[in-house]
Amino acid sequence: MIRLLMNLMMTRVCSSLKYIGVAISCDNNHELVRPVIALCDSGAEMCVVKAAVVEDFSPNVVGQVQLRPFCGDPIQADLIRITVFSEP
Repeated sequence: MIRLLMNLMMTRVCSSLKYIGVAISCDNNHELVRPVIALCDSGAEMCVVKAAVVEDFSPNVVGQVQLRPFCGDPIQADLIRITVFSEP
């Protein structure tokens, strides 16, 4: 019983995800801005956005990166420059 309670307490501590409302844009003038809900991940080395979210922005691809998920095979992805700012 005590072990079950400890596991439940650890699950609550370790699995609480935090989200924040932000806005993204791919141009310098911020003419096209999209509000999105983003996961706050303090351990991330790089911000990642699903390609479908920015496809109508026609972002300028500046390179390629290889993303290594926690489990599974690495994924090749386009590297783009976006502006992320807090949603008003």
